[in-house]
This record gives sequence, C-alpha cells and structure tokens, in this order.
Amino acid sequence: MTRLFVIACLCLPLAAQDETEEKKQEQPTYVEELVVTAQRREQSIQDVPLAVSAFKAETLEQMGTQTINELQMHVPNVTLVPSRATNNTLTAYVRGIGQADPLWGFEPGVGVYVDDVYIARPQGAMLEVFDVDRIEILRGPQGTLYGRNTIGGALKYVTKAYDPTPGGKIKAALGNYTQTDLVVSGHTPLGSDALIIGGSVAVLQRDGFGNYLPSGEENYNKDMLTGRLSLEYRPSDSFFLRLALDELRDDSNSKQGYRVTPEDPNDPSSQQVWDDIYDSYAGIGHENSVETSGQSLMMQWIINDQYSFKSITAHRDGHTDTPIDFDSLEEPYFDVPAFYDDDQLTQEFQLQFDGDHIHGIAGLYYLDGDASGAFDVVLSQVAGGFTILQAGDVETKSFAAFADVTWEWNDQWSMVAGARYTKDDKDVYVLRENFLGLGSPTFGNDAAFSLGAVTDYTNDRSFSEVTPRFGINYSPNDDTLTYFAYNRGFKSGGFDMRGNAQAAPLTKEGYDSEIVDAFEFGMKTMIGSRTRLNTAVFFSDYQDIQVTTQFAIDSDGDGVDDTFQSLLRNAGNAEMKGIEMELFSQATDKLGINFNVGYTDAEFVDFPGFDLEGNPIDLSDSKDIPHTPDWTGNLGFNYAMRTGETGLFTALVNVSYRGAYQIFEDALPLLDPDSATLLNAGLVWTIMDGRLTLSLQGRNLTDETYKVGGYNFPTLGPPGGSTLSFFGDPTTVTFTAAYTF
Repeated sequence: MTRLFVIACLCLPLAAQDETEEKKQEQPTYVEELVVTAQRREQSIQDVPLAVSAFKAETLEQMGTQTINELQMHVPNVTLVPSRATNNTLTAYVRGIGQADPLWGFEPGVGVYVDDVYIARPQGAMLEVFDVDRIEILRGPQGTLYGRNTIGGALKYVTKAYDPTPGGKIKAALGNYTQTDLVVSGHTPLGSDALIIGGSVAVLQRDGFGNYLPSGEENYNKDMLTGRLSLEYRPSDSFFLRLALDELRDDSNSKQGYRVTPEDPNDPSSQQVWDDIYDSYAGIGHENSVETSGQSLMMQWIINDQYSFKSITAHRDGHTDTPIDFDSLEEPYFDVPAFYDDDQLTQEFQLQFDGDHIHGIAGLYYLDGDASGAFDVVLSQVAGGFTILQAGDVETKSFAAFADVTWEWNDQWSMVAGARYTKDDKDVYVLRENFLGLGSPTFGNDAAFSLGAVTDYTNDRSFSEVTPRFGINYSPNDDTLTYFAYNRGFKSGGFDMRGNAQAAPLTKEGYDSEIVDAFEFGMKTMIGSRTRLNTAVFFSDYQDIQVTTQFAIDSDGDGVDDTFQSLLRNAGNAEMKGIEMELFSQATDKLGINFNVGYTDAEFVDFPGFDLEGNPIDLSDSKDIPHTPDWTGNLGFNYAMRTGETGLFTALVNVSYRGAYQIFEDALPLLDPDSATLLNAGLVWTIMDGRLTLSLQGRNLTDETYKVGGYNFPTLGPPGGSTLSFFGDPTTVTFTAAYTF
C-alpha cells in the first residue's frame, strides 16, 4: 500500500507551500501576500526585518499538519521534538539555542504564544494544529518585543477570528495504527452581529506503535481530548473584545524508551531483548496524564487613526503525572514516577502608534507564576531498595517595560530601535531526601524509612536585564528589503531543582542569567509576481549558558557509584553562525515549488571543567551544542489540476533532511541521532465550491528510523547501565474528510 501511495504522489509532484487558495477553486498564478504580526502589528512578511516563517490555515491543512513539531521539517535551523519520554512536552531549539530539560523551575529558551499569551511551561506546549488562522516561527532572540525566555526565538499560534455569518466545520480522519480523529468547530452570532460565540473540540486517538511487553499496554499511543470556546464582542469598528477558554486532557500512555546498551555476553541484563524499537519491557506502569487549561481576555481600542490600545489578561494552569522507566526493564532497577504542577497569571498592556513615517509600540508586562513538582528515583539494587525523593517549588514574579519604534526616513531607508527592561524575582524551595524502600511516602510507600534530607532549603534571587534591539533597513524598490539587525536576548537565572546541597553546597546560591547578542543581515525579495526569496546570515554570541550536567556519585560511601548528581550551572560561552534561505515559487499556473536550507555552525568557545586531579581546564573542544544539526533542508512540489467546474485536485511531495546532532553536550554514539531524510506526500481533492475536502496523507513513507531523544546513565540501574533512545514516528497514512458549512 505504501509503495502504491508513493508512486501515485510522485506522478503528480508537489510540496508544502505557505501560500494556497483562499477558499477558491483556482490555483493562484502569483505568490499571495502573507500577513503576520511578528512585530506586534500587521505587516506583510516581506516587510518584516527579521527571519520569520509563517503558515496559513489552508497551507497547514493541505500539508496534513497535526502537531506543531511537524513544522521543523519546513523551517531552517529549527528543532521541535517531544521531550524525551513524553508525548506532549515540547523541546524547542532555534539556531542552537533552547532548553531540553522540562523540570519545573527551568526556563525554556524558545517562547510559545497562543494569541499573544505566553505559555511558561513546556508541558502541554506540543500544540495540536486545529482552529488556527496561522502559525509564525520567529528565529533569533526577541528580547524587546516578546521579552523573557525568547532568547532563541518564538512560536506564535494565532487562532481564527469569527465573522458574523454562522458557520462551522466537521473534520474526520482515519489512519493506520487505528487512528481516529474528529474535530468539530463552529460559530454563530448571539442576537446581533456584534456578539459572536464559537468554539472547537478535537478527539484524537491512535493505537501505539509498540507495546509494554510485560502487560500488553500500548507504547507511543495517542488519547487526547482538547477544546476551545471563544466569545467575541465588536460593537463598533473601534472596539474588539475576545474572551477565550481552552482545555486539554491527554491520557496517552507514558512513552518508554528502547534499550541501546551494548550486548555483554557476561551480563544478560544488557542484552537487547526485543526487536521492535517502539516496544519496551518497562514495568513502572503506563498511566500518564497531562491536563492544562487557560482563560484569556483581550480588549482592543482604536483610539483614532494613529493610536490604539490593547490589554491581554490571561491565566493558565496545568498538572502532569508521568512515570519514566529509565532502565526499560520489568524490575524497578531505575524507575522515576513524577508529577508537575504549574500556574500563571499574566497581564500585558500595549499602546501602538501608526503614523505616516513612524510606527511604534510601548507596553508593560507582568507575570506571576508558580511551578512545582516531585519525583522519586527508585533504585532496587541499592541496599535492597533505595529511593531519592526530589521535590520543590519556584515562585516567579516578572515585570517588564518596553518600547520599540520604526522610523521611515524616506521611501527606501528606515531605522528600528527599541529596548525592554525585565526584572524577575524568584523564590524557591528545594528538597532532596533519601529513603530505604522502593518509593517514598509522596508516591504511596508509607513504609519507606527516611534516611534524612541532603537538601532542604529556601532561597530567593532577583535578576534584571535591558534587552535592546537596533536595525537599519534599505528597500531599493517595492520588491526588495535588505536589513541589518542587532537583538539581545535574556533568560533569567534560577536554582537547580535537582541540586544536592550536601554534595555540592554551591547549588543553594543558584545560577546566573543567560545573555545572547545576535547580529543578522538579511534580504527579502519578490522576483516578479511568482517567486519569493528570503535569505539571512546570522552570528550570535551566547554568554553564561545554563547547562545541566549529570554525573554518578557514591551516596552511601561504600566506594561504588550508586546514584547520580545533576547540577545546573553557567557552563561558559558559545558562538553560533549560519545562513538560511527560503524560496517559494509558483513556477507555472499548476506547479508550486518550496525550498529551504539552513546551516548552523554552533560551538562552545569556553566550557570550564576539572581534570582528574581537580585542576581547572577548558572542555570546549570535547563539547557540542545539543539539538542543533549543522544542516537542515526541505524540498517540496505541489501540482494542482481543475476537476470539473468546482473541483481542484492537488498532489504534494515533500522531502526533508536533518543532519546528525547530539542530545547532550557530550557525544554519545549510542544515543545521538544520525542524519535522517523523510519523505511525505499527499493527495487533496477539494469539491463543492470548497466545502468538501478529501485528502490522503502519508508521512515518513520510506519508514526511516530516526532518534529524537534519550537518556544515558551507564553506571545506574541494572548491570550494564541505562541507556535509552526514543524514536520518531514510523510510516503513517491518514485519510481525512472535511466539510465546511
């Protein structure tokens, strides 16, 4: 079936593009304008002096995009993957900058926004793509306009606004692995056209790619219910209000890894005892849940032709229960049950000015957030059963003030200048307690005997930074923009929530902030009306990088390493430089071509460490920036044909490439992903004046095996250690029918 599908798609070449028909049954003979809000105001993407990729709802649907991480195939120098051992937690890197550790208290390096509401925690940030107007991916630090934790870039998820005409959509999908999805959305006025209510709900289910072999439960499955409800009020052209509520419930089983420990004939436990990379012998249990909810109120006043004011008030909270089996074996050699809680309240005010030659925005931002959780490290081979309980809480209050101005000197030259002041206050509580027994009282073992706390402290610190930006833009004609931009990004410091204060007393003092100074030169041009070509060259000076390092320790003094110590510290400095190119061409009336390529040379220039005798040394030559392949690329084609008077048949083929990269700073040949090439293809038939769409989508049609994450504890767990890999999806084929009314 897969071979026939590939042949059918290749016969009608096509690729995923970000310009498609807007509910009309003709293929455009020109590149349609794409409007974004990357600079907090509506602009054509070709007028924005920074590297940004954007995808409209029609494009996302045509590509068959289901989750936001699939967009890494279509954007250069971007990594979006599920955090290791999770289904719905996002690991995001842009141009070599991000954060792979999802533990409470550790800040992400790439900001995620839903309708300009910042999502502070990565749990639940692997957003499903539905009820969306567009998605924007901003590359490079956004320290002025977006602020905290956008040191690598930003992902913007923009939902649809409603019109007064009642309408809706039903979308159903069936696929292999018993995939069954149903998405229903709609809206209608309430009494008058000024007040509109709308919403959407999605039920997304799929069997696992593998199984928990001891129990037969599914591994890598999907079981999700999510929805959104909005109330919009527009009594006049000068005022708009939106009240939005969203909920997510993900009951997909905990994702367990595949043992890649080398075979040792003297150690039966180190054998690779199963054949399927999606299977696991994990005995910790499969029950996993992620629950998130959000409420937001956006109000916008257009004061006059030049000034407008916007207020965005939002609250979000989430809870995650997840068990991780680090040995992926039935015995509890190295099991980690965990839970996460988070709660945040944000308020932002924006005042915008749009004059003939000057455009500006000024604003205030406030965040009050709390992130907490606990986990057990259960080690059955230590003292007949030994457990480390790690728990903690981080309260963050953040305040920021910012302003940004674009001054157009004349029709060709303009200047951008702005700055943001941010102050973060953090209060923490960190507990690390040892127990005899398999599990602590926190996770149900009331019989566990406490050996005392090795870490039990509270502390607080404040971090502040000014993050400016400056740029010069030159447009020699209406079709070309060249720009030079400087941006500073900032991620505040904090405290190591895994810290062992007994083994490393300095952990109580916390770690410092990260800073990146980024320089970018870019050109955006339209070649005639059919081709758009955008390029960027960048250099980033990344300072005081926050890195989690893990090493084995002897916790009971018997001379044998029996557990691990994690320490987050400012590990040094790095430099990133690279180039990006994005091209879309409507080559003929029927054929569209999409191409992008990215290159990143990211390396540590300073990584302090110690030799075996305790002398300080520089380890930068033996370290590498994680989650950052040197090369990424994508080539796609789409071919559209009219069918009858009201139909349009489109075929798409897309090939993406990601080079090899490391999961951690140290090279781990057993764990690190090799280069991978993925082939996706689709057939889309739109009929009935655009109301009915039938599509057949295939992903990873060559069934490429590729890693996306893992853990490495060579001295912990069973004899032979615990080294696990997690893999990307195998070949999947989905048939979708969508009806718009």
